[in-house]
Amino acid sequence: MNTEAHHQTPAPLPMMLLGDIKTLIEEGRRQAATAVNMGLTLLYWRVGQRIHAEILQNERAAYGEQIVPSCWRFCVAFPVVGTV
Repeated sequence: MNTEAHHQTPAPLPMMLLGDIKTLIEEGRRQAATAVNMGLTLLYWRVGQRIHAEILQNERAAYGEQIVPSCWRFCVAFPVVGTV
């Protein structure tokens, strides 16, 4: 049995192919980061809108009012299921 044929190293990939693969990976990472940033921005905007409408009743908060810390204490006390 010829074991040498089973242990041959594969031929090196052409540099152009490796460059293209690297570019695809980088672009995919950029697109993923952009999608996450867009999602988080929308989430924070929606949270702000709800606070503005329901807690502040569409008025500006009084100077120094602790809206965000109050919301944060609530979120810590009642965490969303399935979060990391």
